[in-house]
Amino acid sequence: MAYQAIEKLHRLHEGFLQTYRVGGLDILLVQWQGQLYGYHNYCPHQGAPLTYATIDNGAIRCPLHGMEFHLDDGEPVCGNTEPLRPITLIYEGNTVGVDL
Repeated sequence: MAYQAIEKLHRLHEGFLQTYRVGGLDILLVQWQGQLYGYHNYCPHQGAPLTYATIDNGAIRCPLHGMEFHLDDGEPVCGNTEPLRPITLIYEGNTVGVDL
């Protein structure tokens, strides 16, 4: 496995939301209240990408059907759907990335 940087730390800020495609993996990177979260970039409800999702009160809202998920654990706020699938983030030097 190899480390793959996806973003430089100095570019991150409150409310940061960006998607990346690395090694065939679609990654959603979000910073909220000083915490950085990585998830697979799709909503488990119907597979829509979360590229244009919105964030409010620690929850991310899918732009397709409005499903909301807690950022801290990926669990749905309400509704009958699977949680978001987390991606383990790795910090190396001045970057954050993933281990492929």
